[in-house]
Amino acid sequence: MTLTTLHLRINAIGDDGAQSLGDALKHNTTLTVLGLYQNEIGDDGAESLYKALQYNTTLTALDLADNQVSKRTVDGINDLLYRNTKEDDDEWED
Repeated sequence: MTLTTLHLRINAIGDDGAQSLGDALKHNTTLTVLGLYQNEIGDDGAESLYKALQYNTTLTALDLADNQVSKRTVDGINDLLYRNTKEDDDEWED
């Protein structure tokens, strides 16, 4: 069995936890959905997730609602998630 969805809502993960998740996401090839709703994550933690998504091409959904993340950082993350979604769509077209 493969883990494809992980919801960690309301766990006070914070920036340090988000940085650890970012490190793991760089190497993960199965997770497609990550829920981090209301986890006290700020821009530092979200930037780690953003950097991880530059390597990770499988994550297509990331919930950062009710955290302290700037619109600029969220927009960057959304761009990379969209890229991952489009890459998945391209595989079906071949």
